[in-house]
Amino acid sequence: MIGTEIRKPAPEGGERWASIAIDPPQDYDPFWQRCVELGVSPQCHTSLIGAQNRRSPSNYVFNHLGMFAGGSEHFCRALVMGGVTRRFPELNFAFLEGGVAWASVLLNDLAEHFEKRNVDALLAGLNPADVDLELLGELFDRYGDAHHTGARIREKPFTPMSGPPRPPVFDEFAACGMTAVGDLDALFRQPFYFGCEGDDRMAGVGFDPRFNRLGKLHATFGSDIGHWDVVDAAGVLGEAYELVEQGLLTAEDFREFTFTNPAMLHLRVNPNYFKGTTIEQEAQNLLRDVTALSS
Repeated sequence: MIGTEIRKPAPEGGERWASIAIDPPQDYDPFWQRCVELGVSPQCHTSLIGAQNRRSPSNYVFNHLGMFAGGSEHFCRALVMGGVTRRFPELNFAFLEGGVAWASVLLNDLAEHFEKRNVDALLAGLNPADVDLELLGELFDRYGDAHHTGARIREKPFTPMSGPPRPPVFDEFAACGMTAVGDLDALFRQPFYFGCEGDDRMAGVGFDPRFNRLGKLHATFGSDIGHWDVVDAAGVLGEAYELVEQGLLTAEDFREFTFTNPAMLHLRVNPNYFKGTTIEQEAQNLLRDVTALSS
């Protein structure tokens, strides 16, 4: 279990957050490499409690809704766009208690952003150098108001954004090395596992290929038995099976949800993870079957 960002007091008040996966304050690659060497899968339980948009002093439910999904989404996005999953393909990562629905949204969003903002697409249709400044000034003179005038365009040349000059080719996907949408299979779908509560109806989204263009996501049963949302620990698994009874998961999906995915989270990184446990043989059989299917 790891933390996913550094939070420090800001001079102007509040907090400044820095991710350990994208634009990190220090080099965390030695940490990821050590995880590979130890055969462990980093897992996060990142909460956004305390974030600016979750500061109701009177309503806990308002602050709690979606906080783990939001925290997990931030870390997951950083792992991909910061290139961690490209540099360390041996690792798996788990995001606990936030469900899988947000991951389906993020996967599709990443794919759609790549389609519009990959280098070739930017140069073909969104290159600021292609702006006709003379025509733009004429249009401002014709249709603008006292504030939006052609003189502003001529006096202050158009710039796409403030900040340091961009390189001639600005590739926002350079760190993760994406050259095609299909690369997200190795960068996102394969290494990520999404912990879901037993009563989370949206777990079914992870198993539905209609929502996930690259195939099933690794929705993983991980009920938080110690919290207030579990009234009776003995009923958690039965509650999860209601997803099958309601037609939201198939029996095969349920096996993947409760056994295959939780086991492969660890086995893919450390084939001996379950050695000496009561499910050692079942885990080895699973690893053998999964390896055979992928070969």
